[in-house]
Amino acid sequence: MSFTMPAMTAAVMEAAPSEHAGIASAVLNAGRQVGGVLGVALLGALVNRRDAFVPGLHVAGAIAGAAFLVGCILTLRVVPRGRPRT
Repeated sequence: MSFTMPAMTAAVMEAAPSEHAGIASAVLNAGRQVGGVLGVALLGALVNRRDAFVPGLHVAGAIAGAAFLVGCILTLRVVPRGRPRT
């Protein structure tokens, strides 16, 4: 998260109109917190079984890595580059 949060914050704040900067920041932070909670809960559920801790950990790591790669690909395809500032 330390690599993605500054770029995500900058992208959201640049895209939001200045009169809605507070709302944009609040929605960004709320979404980040909800995403973190759901991620920990879902990945933790995969690791929870005592007899399958290590295999569950491997599956959770693979899912987290795949989600990160999907996010990277979506960002490269969807987010416009080189947009002039106003």
